[in-house]
Amino acid sequence: MRRHVVQTVLHKLLLMACVLVPSTSSLAQRRPTPATDSKLTLRNIGMAKVSLSKGRLHRTIDLSEEVVGCRYVSGAWKATLRKRGCAAFPASFKLIDSTTQDGKTYLIVLSEAADNCNVCARCGASEAFTLIWLELDATLVVRNKKSVAIQDCMAFIETVEPETEVKEPADQDEVSLPFKNDVLRVTFERRLFAESGNKQNYRLSHLEYDRKQPGRGLIITTEARDKSAQESPQ
Repeated sequence: MRRHVVQTVLHKLLLMACVLVPSTSSLAQRRPTPATDSKLTLRNIGMAKVSLSKGRLHRTIDLSEEVVGCRYVSGAWKATLRKRGCAAFPASFKLIDSTTQDGKTYLIVLSEAADNCNVCARCGASEAFTLIWLELDATLVVRNKKSVAIQDCMAFIETVEPETEVKEPADQDEVSLPFKNDVLRVTFERRLFAESGNKQNYRLSHLEYDRKQPGRGLIITTEARDKSAQESPQ
């Protein structure tokens, strides 16, 4: 009789343990699922944010701090500029490259924005372009990032190579960024003004990104010139 009572108590304790302790499968569902080798996609969702998807993973990333030019116009200022027909379009983003290495995902994203939120003002008819490098962990959380303006009228920065083209019918600039032997190369220059006189100098920058070594990020070398690279023989 005593043995039967002990077995009954033990049985009840085991049942309680099964109820209180979550199963392995339920714990796995609570943990973020690591990214697989699925293709990563990027979608613009407005307000300088993008939505990333890779397999079952989804992540919203705010890139507003990386954008050169007008991120977006909002509030009363937006209403005022719209009445004048001078409100800029919001920044947009294009995925240039996605590479996975050692459990991390590396992205190269190109942002395009109006140079001025007031398109009727200085540089308002120009587009600003920013090259953005992102390092994501297995759950698509941003661990590191870097952005470089490669074209910005407001800062006197202009892309030299590859050359920008006008896309019809919007008459907006477009930058094509091809890889050659797994390396992306962009050359841009910044016009510098001397404090005295009208003398102008230029800072020429060469940017490289190697998708075989994505963790290195954007490598930039610069040189000073007294003449624009677009006027100099290549």
